[in-house]
This record gives sequence, structure tokens and C-alpha cells, in this order.
Amino acid sequence: MKNRAVTVERVIHAPAQRIFEVLADPLQHRVFDGSGAVRDPRPTAPSRLSLGAKFVMRMRLRPPSAHPADLVQVLVAIMNRGRLTNTVIEFEDGTQIAWRNFGRHVWRWHLQPVDNDSTIVRETFDYSTNTFPPLLELVGFPAKNAAAMTATLDRLATLIAGEMEVTDTRCAAKDPEVR
Repeated sequence: MKNRAVTVERVIHAPAQRIFEVLADPLQHRVFDGSGAVRDPRPTAPSRLSLGAKFVMRMRLRPPSAHPADLVQVLVAIMNRGRLTNTVIEFEDGTQIAWRNFGRHVWRWHLQPVDNDSTIVRETFDYSTNTFPPLLELVGFPAKNAAAMTATLDRLATLIAGEMEVTDTRCAAKDPEVR
């Protein structure tokens, strides 16, 4: 069976629970999203996710490039009126959280403490459960998502380190060199 999951990982210098609290807060997803596709959540989003929780994120409606994956992402967003409903399908407080949307692929976060001050953070895009995985491969989602996930982990680390702050769900760098 073909592996249909992309995983990236990074050590973030913070306790796992601190990182988990950011991941479990949908208001912060736009801040650390490395793809640029996620916009502000709908006002009905819970302040903290839990098993079975549903949250709606607004999605980018203009492609940043002519890459087929960007075009498909925007097409899906347009078809859903710019909104994507996610459902939390895995939740182990402080350790793991995962959600999926109508496409049925899973975004999973796993946190593995290294010591009291460092955590290995793994983000996985598991498209083995998608309604049509070959389409995602054809348009290059796995490679495109791997790059975006790496950027996401970098942004998450910056946010956790306090070099970025959240103000009304918008990201503001404390240092102008941090983007």
C-alpha cells in the first residue's frame, strides 16, 4: 500500500502543553499557518478545541501562484464560499490533536516532550483517507504541503518564542525582520 502521508517535524523550545494550547486555539491558526491559505476563523469557533468540536476557517480566495495545488485549493474555497468546516477527530490533551474537513484528509499534530523545555512537534498531512488521493498527488499537494508545513512549524516556533504576537487574530512581528 502506498504511503499517503506527509510528515514534517521540528524541535520547539517550549513545554508540550504550552504548544498544545496554541494548536487547540483556532483563533491562532491563521497566525502560524505557513501556507497562507488560512484566514480568520468564523465567530462561532470554540475558544479551545476538543474531540468532536467543529470549527470553520475562512480560506484564501486568490491563488498565490499558478501551481495546480494552489488553483485547486482556491477552487475548493470558492465552491465552499470561502469557508472550510473542520471536525476534531483525535484529541489527547497535551499530546495529539487532529482534524479533517469534507475532503476527509487529516491534519494531525503530535507532540513528544524531549525534556521540560523542549518538544518534538510533528505535523502530518494524511491524505490516505481523502475521497480521491490520486488527484491530490496529480496536482502536487504532498510536496506543496510539505513546504507549507515546514513554514508552519517555523512560524509556530516563532509565535511560541514570543517573537510574534496575536492581536485580534492577526499576526504582528515584534521584530520587523520576523515574517
